[in-house]
Amino acid sequence: KAAAEDEGAKVGKSGKGADSLALRKLSSGGSLARLPSMSGNSITMAPSAMSIVESLFCSADVLEDREQMLQSAEVFYTKHLDPLVASHSQLSNWFNQICKECITEAQREILVGASGLPTLPLPVLTMSPSARADSVSTASTAPPQAAMSALAARAGPFRARLEARLGPSQATSLGVATQLVADLNVASCRILETWHMLLALLLHSPREVALHLRESWETRVSRRWSTSVVKETVRPDVGKCGKTDSCAVHPTLAETVRKAVSSADTEAAEAFFVQDLGMIPPVTLRPLIFEERYSGGGAATVSVSKSAAPKASKKEAASPRKASRGMPVERDDRSPAAPKQYHGVHLLVLVHGFQGNSFDMRLMRNNLALLYPDSMFLSSTCNEDNTEGDINDMGIRLAQEVVNYICDWCPGSALGRLSFVAHSLGGLIVRAALPLLHEYSNKMFTFVSFSTSHLGIFGDKISLFNTGFWMLKKWRNSMFLQQVSMTDHDNPRETFLYKLAKLRGFELFQNVILTSCCEDQYGPMQSARAEIHPDWEGVADKEVYREMVDNLWGPVRPERVRRLDINFVILEKNLDSFIGRTAHIQFLECQPMMKMLVHNWSALFR
Repeated sequence: KAAAEDEGAKVGKSGKGADSLALRKLSSGGSLARLPSMSGNSITMAPSAMSIVESLFCSADVLEDREQMLQSAEVFYTKHLDPLVASHSQLSNWFNQICKECITEAQREILVGASGLPTLPLPVLTMSPSARADSVSTASTAPPQAAMSALAARAGPFRARLEARLGPSQATSLGVATQLVADLNVASCRILETWHMLLALLLHSPREVALHLRESWETRVSRRWSTSVVKETVRPDVGKCGKTDSCAVHPTLAETVRKAVSSADTEAAEAFFVQDLGMIPPVTLRPLIFEERYSGGGAATVSVSKSAAPKASKKEAASPRKASRGMPVERDDRSPAAPKQYHGVHLLVLVHGFQGNSFDMRLMRNNLALLYPDSMFLSSTCNEDNTEGDINDMGIRLAQEVVNYICDWCPGSALGRLSFVAHSLGGLIVRAALPLLHEYSNKMFTFVSFSTSHLGIFGDKISLFNTGFWMLKKWRNSMFLQQVSMTDHDNPRETFLYKLAKLRGFELFQNVILTSCCEDQYGPMQSARAEIHPDWEGVADKEVYREMVDNLWGPVRPERVRRLDINFVILEKNLDSFIGRTAHIQFLECQPMMKMLVHNWSALFR
């Protein structure tokens, strides 16, 4: 009123329309009516502030018609009160979940009290979630009359509860408006009260709450990446190839799966409120992983010859747990943040390949370190300057490097698990080092090889890669190239790879993961999978390869073995992709593949 009078005085002094200034006096229960706004010589009146009754029941017809008044009240409840009630319900559910997962009953009684969380007694609409969402959408988008018409069919329960709460004499426009304001205040205060109780709980046990939130996040991330994982039928024979040729079937099936997932938009439900979209590429550009697992409880079901791998002792055969070295078996569905089932630290050794260095494994190490910050990582450097020498010598150097690291950083009982992640030649170096690490055999947990030629590189097929490989072997006179092609001795059974297959290796680990790729010719798929393939029927040394497979898998329990066939999306078409080098390097540079491994197979690295 003072501002209006002051404005009127100014207008009067200026002599412009002083008589036309209209000022409504404030009446009891009313509000400041209109203030003038000058525009040239004309005066326009600003709209007056309205009371809650005028705001809810804006027309005289609504105020006079009881039915329309209740419909307007229902629209208001649906639009404003229902979201508050839903927020309070979600906050309360999360509070109760935190109390259940993160604190004890005694702590809850101290922090929350015997009465628990405050309830929210409001006459809310009794609708299904879908009907509630429809009504909210209708109330927020449609005109008032249309919104009231849409809610007319559902009005019975709400109006009955509202009238029962107010009473017949108070079910007027002023009574309904007063009740709406009271309910808004109650809902807001209950939400604020619950939030402050939750803050007190967070301050009391922040570590437990953060762990709970991380487990929830890891579960959602795993589900999101799982759309690019195809689990194939479990097979009984770990040493023989399946009936279908993976190289012929998987590329076509991968495109079909990508199109199906992309069209179904199955990832929309797993979308995060805040996320780095650059770290999760579209399904059409994401690698696809085909997982093969095997069944059985004893030895691998391959035709093991009498001179094959060493036999298990009678004591080990009689006690499967002792044969497993007493280590508890990890469940596949356990998240990385779940409590460990062992004591000590998990040491993961990362080994590079031919003509590589420790920097090659940096991305894999970083992805593992983000998810497993309590683990220790050793990126091998002992063979950086000499990857063309004898594989056995490289294994000796690696074994010495691992022993020195353990003695320096996790001596005695500080070492809980020992795992190896190797690329290409690194897988053979690790296998050569295992006989020298027998003192840690009860600690070995996971072996992962990325495109490692466990059976050597076959030179029977005429291809650009094999031609270049033959020329490189003749030109460089590399011992490694001779060993990996099994030409280091005239007798195939006297070659290094054949002898290596007879040594203790895969049976030492709880998990053996062999990854391969059809497009990778640097690590042929049959050799990287270490299995008997039907194409060997025409190979001269077929029996030699068969014996090597028998020696590798004879003492291994098949349920511990996984084969992962990776189907990369390679957009560039150049010489590297033509000879298979691009796919070989993707094992080191494809972050989506690494994230899929560490999230979907978290039990391997915990």
